[in-house]
Amino acid sequence: MKALLATDLHIHSHKRSVDRLTNCLEVLDWIFDTAKTRNCEYILFLGDLFQDRSKIDVMVYLRTFEVFMKHLNLNKNIKVVMLIGNHDMYHREYWDVNSVKPLTAFDNVQIVDKPTTLNIGGRNIDFLPFTEDPIKELIQLKKSRVATDFPLLLGHVAVHGAMLNTLYGTTADVVIEHDTGMVPVDASIFDDWERTFLGHYHGAQNLNDKVEYLGSPLQLSYGEAFQQKHIAVIDLDTMQHEYVINDFSPKHFIINKNEINNYDLKGAFVRIVVDDISNKDLVDIKFDLMENKKVSSIDFKKQERPQEELKIDEARSILFKQDEMLEKWIEEKGVPAGLFKDKLLEIGNKIFSIEVEL
Repeated sequence: MKALLATDLHIHSHKRSVDRLTNCLEVLDWIFDTAKTRNCEYILFLGDLFQDRSKIDVMVYLRTFEVFMKHLNLNKNIKVVMLIGNHDMYHREYWDVNSVKPLTAFDNVQIVDKPTTLNIGGRNIDFLPFTEDPIKELIQLKKSRVATDFPLLLGHVAVHGAMLNTLYGTTADVVIEHDTGMVPVDASIFDDWERTFLGHYHGAQNLNDKVEYLGSPLQLSYGEAFQQKHIAVIDLDTMQHEYVINDFSPKHFIINKNEINNYDLKGAFVRIVVDDISNKDLVDIKFDLMENKKVSSIDFKKQERPQEELKIDEARSILFKQDEMLEKWIEEKGVPAGLFKDKLLEIGNKIFSIEVEL
């Protein structure tokens, strides 16, 4: 049995345009279509379907509901399990009042609004909705379990040391009071599980060889510029998974004015980094980008931090140095018995391939 994993769609009308709502709904369509074409019986969503916590625009809710109705009425074999993320919760401390619960009007939609274990495809899958004390909740979850195997955990939590912003390299500082002292909520709290997939932070990243943030399925902000976005399909029999790349959603670009013609910017969100924000040429640049290159939005930002351009260059360089990075990573980690370096490089390039338009 196969299941599709996705998280952090954050559907809402933002960037001052209803077009951005359309982008999110296209991704939701893609998730359902991918589940069908990849023969997935389950879509397991790891939290934050909507953006707004306390109120959701009627248009946003209506259009989202229509996508669910279209796909679930056409394909009643697909079951959707939705984990509660922090943006789904009306109260930060309580799970029961949430924005996705009305979707249970569909027979094949289930909401996970408390730590629980579900048997899916013969696998005991543990679910952890958003909580500021995942250590306590995981201890209670393990105590309540009858089964003794721990193949898979799906959660929506903040983890100490994870990358908050992969563009600028900022990391999360997550420390809570536990027992008699303050302890970091690091990846070791998931050691009992063979594999853990998390939602919450939007940059896809591996915390160790068993724990990873899946990341948002489309670029939602300039902090996600130059990131490759994907969802995952997991075989619950073998526990092997593969990524399905989003190659259609509009991207975010942070570039200087001399790089404008280096990229296909149609439909993109573009930030131009400049030395002088009052330069009269910026008016002409904005007109050209909006009228001729048909970007979705354009803004200008003064180059204030000396390290900012370096960080952007580092992020951009990922597009051109993936072979070098993969080879270095394999050299550091070593090649598992029964595998070969060339094969690992081939698999890695397939996973992390990025189409660069120059």
